[in-house]
Amino acid sequence: MFIRPLAKRHLADKIPSKIAHFSKQSEFCKRSLQKKRSIFISIALMLCSCTTIKKHDTSLMKKEEATLHIALPADPGSLDPRKNSDFISPSIHFMVFEGLVRMSPNASYELALAEKIDISEDGLVYTFHLRPSYWSDGSLVTAFDFAYAWKTMLEPTFPCPNAYLLYPIKNAFAVKTGKLAQEDLGIEALDEKTFQVTLHARTPYFLNIISYCLFSPVPHKIVEKDPKWADTAGPHFVTNGPFLLEEWRLGDKLVLKKNPTYWDRDTVGLSGVEAYIIRDENTGLKLFEKGELDYYGGFLNPIPRDSAALLKTTHLLHTQKVGATTFITFNLARFPFTNKNIRKAFAYAINRREIIENVTQLEEEVATNYVASTLKNGKQRDLYPDGAYDLAREHLRQGLEELGCDKSALNGLTFTYTGNALQKKVAEAVQAQWKEVFDLDIKMDEGDLKVQLDKFYQRDYQFGQIFLVVQFNDQMDVFQRFKEPINPKNYPGWSNPLYGELLEKSCKTSSEAERFLLLEEAEELLATEMPLSCVFHWNGVFMQQPYLKDSYMSPIGSVHWNRAYLDKKYEKKPLATAEK
Repeated sequence: MFIRPLAKRHLADKIPSKIAHFSKQSEFCKRSLQKKRSIFISIALMLCSCTTIKKHDTSLMKKEEATLHIALPADPGSLDPRKNSDFISPSIHFMVFEGLVRMSPNASYELALAEKIDISEDGLVYTFHLRPSYWSDGSLVTAFDFAYAWKTMLEPTFPCPNAYLLYPIKNAFAVKTGKLAQEDLGIEALDEKTFQVTLHARTPYFLNIISYCLFSPVPHKIVEKDPKWADTAGPHFVTNGPFLLEEWRLGDKLVLKKNPTYWDRDTVGLSGVEAYIIRDENTGLKLFEKGELDYYGGFLNPIPRDSAALLKTTHLLHTQKVGATTFITFNLARFPFTNKNIRKAFAYAINRREIIENVTQLEEEVATNYVASTLKNGKQRDLYPDGAYDLAREHLRQGLEELGCDKSALNGLTFTYTGNALQKKVAEAVQAQWKEVFDLDIKMDEGDLKVQLDKFYQRDYQFGQIFLVVQFNDQMDVFQRFKEPINPKNYPGWSNPLYGELLEKSCKTSSEAERFLLLEEAEELLATEMPLSCVFHWNGVFMQQPYLKDSYMSPIGSVHWNRAYLDKKYEKKPLATAEK
């Protein structure tokens, strides 16, 4: 069985013809049939993707290509996909880079630069056979570009907050922590067209993981000569995705154009994308209402909650459950959160439903657990109480007794938070609830996203509010963050040997039912120890003009434009709400 390859596409004139005709479909089919143990990808993917990659209706190709206008709340932290540390940068990385597999509107992933994938019978060795594809400067994308990108992220001194996503790879954790050398990694470019990865244990969600933009290749010949290759939109910033970055005006906008060397360029329906830096959500909404933005919302630009009810009447407001959560994190190395009862007291005193009904107002999911239901096939359960005030006071009493102090020692605790106007309102609501339940005065530490994130990474805080956005479509993305204290995204600095064992067992079993139960047991441990407490699981909420077609939001909340187009039969005009 195999996924029918895309029809051969015309490549840029400057690409050598002998490379452009690298692979014929008949030869490819013959080779795939000869390898009995070779598979293109999991049966699940075949069923979800219906064996073909969807293309636009040919009538769309006759439409004049147009530029999409979107908004970002700030500049991306880095253009280098390996250094992805914030929630803004991936929106650009997904547009300008592409990896071995990619996210799709129909499934978690589909073939991209990998034309074929062989998986060993024991599920440990993945061999990726690359299709002919090119960097925006016309040079060939090779397996060596992938090997270089993945290996550098695992260098002990390389700044990669998401390096833990590579830990399923053989010896990856030991290499990142300096215990083994790079030569021991299960990452190898066999030749220009063949990339092989060996895992330390069966990882059923591995292809889900590598659909994330972190696993994109980088042009290793350029990067080795110029370490600052991704600092600007200069000539060294070459890319291999649907778009290339033409201009970046800090604090103003990023201008992207359709990439003429992109291997799947015939399905790209936009001539370009202009992303404006708009920090105020009300300003962004007004621009959308006037028709000056084609899309607004999602994780990047929260819809002003004061306008939500009115916006629903336009039928342009859309919601989608996504794998993202706002939560309270406790620094286990700081007083008084070294004490479990104190942590539980603050967690149980939060009235989550009240916050959803009066602050967020978009029917988010009450989070008395750690994993959004969209990552668990809709299944959910309560692991700790919501708004249990008397129980919270009792845990506070026990905790203070164990610490040998009275309640006055808790006055002046500093609560660190970051984010947009909505996150600020949620933080203030939680502060007010703690005041009501415990009569405590909590100091608020609000700051810039990048500054506050660094505090959480360095654990330079007492307790705080932060959010988690999954990077692949599996609940393991949540759990593995708290497996090792070395992970900078393990904000509490928590670990538990039994928890780690449960995660390891969940990877080794071939039974989905058993895996689910093992992960539920791990989730129960989190609730028992309470290193963090969730508030609500997000809905992806966005507004889209009626003429914008075929964009999609993935299960992790990322928005993808590689197949989007603007339908010219719709006339751009302001919404009725624009004048209100």
